[in-house]
Amino acid sequence: MFRSSNGPFHCALLIAASYTWAAAAQDARIEFFEKKVRPVLVEHCFQCHSDQIREPKSDLRLDSRAALLAGGARGPALVPGEPEKSRLIEAIRYKNVQLHMPPKGKLPDALIADLEKWIADGAAWPGNDAAVIARKRDFDVMERKRTHWAWQPVQPPPAPKVQHANGPVHPVDAFVLRKLEEKKLLPAGRAEPHVVLRRLYFDLVGLPPTPEALEEFEKQSAIDSMVDRLLESPQFGERWARHWLDLVRYAESRGHEFDHTLPNAWQYRDYVIRAINADVPYSQFVLEHIAGDLLPKPRMHADGFNESILGTGFWFLGEEVHSPVDIRLDQADRFDNRIDVFSKTFLGMTVACARCHDHKFDAISTKDYYALFGYLESSNYRSVRFDHWDHNRRIAGDLWRLRDQRQKSVAADWSASVRAGVLQTSDYLRAAYRVLQSKEPRNTSIADTAKKHNLDGRRLGAWVIAIEKAAANSADPLHLFSRLAADTKDLDSRRIQELLRPVSDRATPKEATRSIIDFSSSNVSWLPDDVGFGPGPARVGLPITRKSEGGVSIRFRTVAAAEKDPAFDSLKVAPGTESDAGALASPNRAGRTIRTPTFRIGDGRLFVRMRGSAQVYAAVAQHVMIAGPLHGKLVQHLKAGKDFEWRTLDMQAYKGLPVHLEFTAEDGTEFAVAGVWEGAKPNDVPHFEELRGSLNEAKSLSDAAIGYQQTFAAAIAKPGHTPEHARLADWIASHPELIADDDAWRKSAEQFLQAEGALIAQIRKESRLALAIQDGPGFDEHVFVRGLPTLPGEVVPRRFLEALDGGPAERSTSGRLSLAQKVIDPRRNPFIARVLVNRVWHHLFGRGLVASVDNFGVLGETPTHPELLDYLADWFVQNGWSLKKLIKFLVTTQAYQRSSRGDEQAIAADPQNLYLQRARVRRLEGEAIRDALLRISGRLDAKMFGAPVPVHLSPFQDGRGRPASGPVDGAGRRSIYLSVRRNFLSSFLLAFDTPTPFSTMGRRTTSNVPAQALILLNDPFVQEQAVLWAKRVLQGDKTTEERISLMYRQAFGRSPTKQELSDCKSFLAEQAHAKNMSANDPSIWADLAHVLVNAKEFIYPN
Repeated sequence: MFRSSNGPFHCALLIAASYTWAAAAQDARIEFFEKKVRPVLVEHCFQCHSDQIREPKSDLRLDSRAALLAGGARGPALVPGEPEKSRLIEAIRYKNVQLHMPPKGKLPDALIADLEKWIADGAAWPGNDAAVIARKRDFDVMERKRTHWAWQPVQPPPAPKVQHANGPVHPVDAFVLRKLEEKKLLPAGRAEPHVVLRRLYFDLVGLPPTPEALEEFEKQSAIDSMVDRLLESPQFGERWARHWLDLVRYAESRGHEFDHTLPNAWQYRDYVIRAINADVPYSQFVLEHIAGDLLPKPRMHADGFNESILGTGFWFLGEEVHSPVDIRLDQADRFDNRIDVFSKTFLGMTVACARCHDHKFDAISTKDYYALFGYLESSNYRSVRFDHWDHNRRIAGDLWRLRDQRQKSVAADWSASVRAGVLQTSDYLRAAYRVLQSKEPRNTSIADTAKKHNLDGRRLGAWVIAIEKAAANSADPLHLFSRLAADTKDLDSRRIQELLRPVSDRATPKEATRSIIDFSSSNVSWLPDDVGFGPGPARVGLPITRKSEGGVSIRFRTVAAAEKDPAFDSLKVAPGTESDAGALASPNRAGRTIRTPTFRIGDGRLFVRMRGSAQVYAAVAQHVMIAGPLHGKLVQHLKAGKDFEWRTLDMQAYKGLPVHLEFTAEDGTEFAVAGVWEGAKPNDVPHFEELRGSLNEAKSLSDAAIGYQQTFAAAIAKPGHTPEHARLADWIASHPELIADDDAWRKSAEQFLQAEGALIAQIRKESRLALAIQDGPGFDEHVFVRGLPTLPGEVVPRRFLEALDGGPAERSTSGRLSLAQKVIDPRRNPFIARVLVNRVWHHLFGRGLVASVDNFGVLGETPTHPELLDYLADWFVQNGWSLKKLIKFLVTTQAYQRSSRGDEQAIAADPQNLYLQRARVRRLEGEAIRDALLRISGRLDAKMFGAPVPVHLSPFQDGRGRPASGPVDGAGRRSIYLSVRRNFLSSFLLAFDTPTPFSTMGRRTTSNVPAQALILLNDPFVQEQAVLWAKRVLQGDKTTEERISLMYRQAFGRSPTKQELSDCKSFLAEQAHAKNMSANDPSIWADLAHVLVNAKEFIYPN
């Protein structure tokens, strides 16, 4: 019923499929060995069973596969594929009382399971056994770099001349033809137009061509204009974004036991689609991924939101455990995955293989690995309010400048207005002293004294009350005077000093054991997650002008602190925004959070000086999935009063581990944090040293009163001069009943508040959230000896790979921006362009010029056309890193447009088609198959972007964290918009080798298994689309032949042959007769539709 293939076609199909599957599987097994098996052998076995010793125990060596197979005194240690028959497994299980290895104690069950899996999968061992046995004792990075092709600079040669050219030759074709000439092979002819068009459609937009497009192409065969149209189609970004998402292990949940939601991960997916459609230069795209939060000029969307910062979400798309027993080891595993994805995606190198030891084959040291580890430890996970990021930052800056300038003017006016009252301070203090010393009734004494000295009686009464209250509060500036006023002896200089001595002794400060962060420091790290805390710490002495019941009020900041700006209290998130699971579940953390630098926990007793209320998250080892029985104390709610108070955090259970603290302000509480200290509780700083100094010189009460007046006058003149001036000015401002003002300053205060309100009204308060990274100060990590955090080695400064000239990073930041700039520098990094063009070649031709697209190292494959690879890498950079230009450059070649039907001689000479004699036979990916079904049925919803559609789950897909099942057809949306929950992936897509999102997967497995045929035959989605397709075909007034022809053109991009047309008509008649229905019944045509989508031609477009 569909066009049959000849023998060579079948042969090529089988060879291509088996090669792709086998190569991808072997790559995964080698990686498993390097990360899971070799470290165990090195740590637990090599000291007795390797060439490290002259006579290995039991004559058994375990440092090569050949040695394992040869065995020792007891026979072979290894039977590949059969762990139950392998003596190695027998020994480590400790079930044979005469054979226990390692002898000092049984391995953990997890390590035993890894060894069992390794053997069951065939005991893969990289490279040549002989080379492994001859162990290299010296690790020489530069020697390894010098001897491997991938580390060499890109050296583009000119396009070669070919012998059998008819007219101008495309440069790419010149390289391909030269290789074919060397191998004495002739290229296959050009594929039929409908095959070329179908190939283009699926490769570029992931959908089958419409009959209209096919008719147009058959008439004109104008490939350039067709390519341009497809590249400008919005569906281009959807198709190529899926390739990218495979690299960054994209998912929308965190996996493991409960498969908690990874909040708003789909915003990253939409970012990738938009970036690819906009043809963002690849260098910029990479820059945004590594350090998009740090760009001086981020790329802005037309709607005004920050695109660049969204790229950084890729760092956090991996799995997370909710209650790790070993929180530090869990961090090491999470960061290992991030380094693995980073290095494979952008460099095509397996840097993660150097976690436990220097890379066994490549120019990558363990120090390289932990240098990259430090970049991650110097940054942290967050949700970012990306919609109005730049706008609100601009408003926050304007508010800061307005307050700095205008409030200083308000403060000067206030100072002038209270000066007259301040200059009466000594009069009121002396009068209050007389009242307090008097034995007359209080009211009488106040009245008489006020009248005698021409003072305001009500104000004098207020001074008397204030002095009495100050006696119990050493923080009150009148506390010192209250001691004098309460004494009944004659006050001379000697007596004054005796009365002040207890206060002076008690005020002697003791420094905290260790300052984690002190916002009074001039070089303090300023690390808010957004604009809610302003551009910097609130400075001592800066006035605070606000509306009050009486009109306006003024106060002065007495403590330098990170202060939540109440202007941003009403920030909110857009409807439908997701939040984290567990203790960090509140979406209100975004925009209200500030963090400390990362530090190692020492004593573990932390003291926080703060006011207001806040959630405090201690990010020990950057553990964020706080949703289980362990580590709940990492998130606490601290509450203080309106004044600064001390609060404690007990982190003694996490001594020695890296941590940073995140403070999330609670709205309406005027939260501020002055600093964090560790060790013994810090004593308060002496409150009024300058005032005490003036009293120390006093010889009488009158001198003391004048000292107060002079100190108060200095304080209001320059409130920001010293912290003491600020405290005194604030005390004066808060006691208008003691010191009068003339109201003149209030006019300028009201004008300021009006200008401030106008700016606050411009704040855009609602925003979506997305995954993003936040920068912090540099934090370098130790080497973990044998990959174990419990065995710290030397500290490694953050840098890029040594072999790529990685200089040390700066201390004040994580250094990610400079890292990103080094990664995208083609002069420094030969991998960046080579790896990308090779990935594009892989997706267009079915096999990369380097087949191991994620591994350009020694264990990867060498390029089949090295000169072409360098030519394309250079061409790509010279043409602005444009993905669209590169794709057009490649698909307009003869090599791309060739037929897949090679002759028997060519297939025999080049069975894997390494030299591109013909087009490679390729099966569609699961997403393209599903999308094609939606397209031909008419059910495809072209809507782009937005929250994912839940996957339809069968009753057999059950377990903890099971989400609600979605519609069978996924609401008609393209597959890229289906939810990607790690524990509940689409069974349809899995059957067609859509990868599980655990690490970079640049080359998908291409299997050919019965489950695929069963899915196409029995899946409810396929059956449903067949019915819809049939109903669509039956619309309108068409003949049976016209309908069959339309179905062929929709499904296969071609018209049916006469034989196929006859077969289809016969099938319809037979089905109608068998079901006793009309031949035009939709169910009869649905049967035909179902048959057509089960044809191999439907899923093999080449």
